Amino acid sequence: MGSALAGRRILIAEQEDAAAKRLMGMLKTSGCAVVGPAATSAGSLSLVRSEAVDGAIVGFQLLDSNADALMEALSIRRIPFLLTATRWAPEMLDRWRPYSLLEMPLLMGQVQSALARMLG
Repeated sequence: MGSALAGRRILIAEQEDAAAKRLMGMLKTSGCAVVGPAATSAGSLSLVRSEAVDGAIVGFQLLDSNADALMEALSIRRIPFLLTATRWAPEMLDRWRPYSLLEMPLLMGQVQSALARMLG
């Protein structure tokens, strides 16, 4: 599965440093190029505007707000993303159901499979 992801540029938007580092390791092991990470919606939006991005892993809650503005920007640009959270509120599920929703903590195989489906 790593070869299917090789060279893909994946943005990490995650408020927790440890989780972001873990995701970076998973992505690099899969052959992806990491964009970021960014812990805020503003920082993530800046990266989306200035960097080439093939996909994203987005933590629903970022340091400065929830990730709605980032997810809107990704959607407008047709950049697929995985949305992560520790718990899902019904309104989150209703609005973002078309995207892959993953519950934390993430496992490497789970991330690889979801990314391969998303980018395939």
